[in-house]
Amino acid sequence: MVWIHGGGLVVGGASTYDGLALSAHENVVVVTIQYRLGIWGFFSTGDEHSQGNWGHLDQVAALRWVQDNIANFGGNPDSVTIFGESAGGQSVSALNLSEELTPVAVEKYLGGTDDPVKKKELFLDLMGDVIFGVPSVIVARNHRDAGGPTYMYEFEYRPSFASHKRPVTVVGDHGDELFSVFGSPFLKEGASEEETNLSRMVMRFWANFARNGNPNGDGLPHWPEYDQKEGYLQIGATTQAAAGLKDKEVTFWTELRAREAGGKSPQSDHTEL
Repeated sequence: MVWIHGGGLVVGGASTYDGLALSAHENVVVVTIQYRLGIWGFFSTGDEHSQGNWGHLDQVAALRWVQDNIANFGGNPDSVTIFGESAGGQSVSALNLSEELTPVAVEKYLGGTDDPVKKKELFLDLMGDVIFGVPSVIVARNHRDAGGPTYMYEFEYRPSFASHKRPVTVVGDHGDELFSVFGSPFLKEGASEEETNLSRMVMRFWANFARNGNPNGDGLPHWPEYDQKEGYLQIGATTQAAAGLKDKEVTFWTELRAREAGGKSPQSDHTEL
């Protein structure tokens, strides 16, 4: 299991994540990788002098190292799962993209104008309100439709370490599931029994998927596959199956983009204020 850390491609590091608990409890080999960040990793001059994406190339180099060397550490080079959070999750998707698709994606999101101010606005639009939920659903649907085993989750748990740092209305925040994935309750004192049990369950889910392509197993809540019914798992103090994650939001943004592409204003049907 190869972990790619997050941090907006600007901050973060491999040493922040200790794979000991995940490796020990689930008998898997955990590799955390480092890559260049910020301007050192992604600056591009737009020509042959600095083409950018050095950080992603570092990730590719790390995966090549895993292929060549992981057997010496008890790993199987034919059974490698890459996973990440935030910019690390984005990197997982980027590493699975065909190089030929890059110009298509750039044109889709940033094409149609040479105005740098407008391009910035389009980029902020891309990275703004729909950066997490809606793209996650779209990726899950595409992965499902391509025939890949797909499982969706929503983390709904308020970790004790963050309970005094955020409003009571915020339950599961960006990256909160990582304390469970890496077994933090087993690595430090003071964790509650609830957090320990939650972490044990999450580690088992993640490791099962890495081993078998299916997170389900004995003694675990059933995690429905993300098929046409779009079932997913709500992970928290009470873990249960649900369906239609962000369904209304995805529909709203999909229709809005379609109407925009067709040159039709979302308010064109209104006849009065």
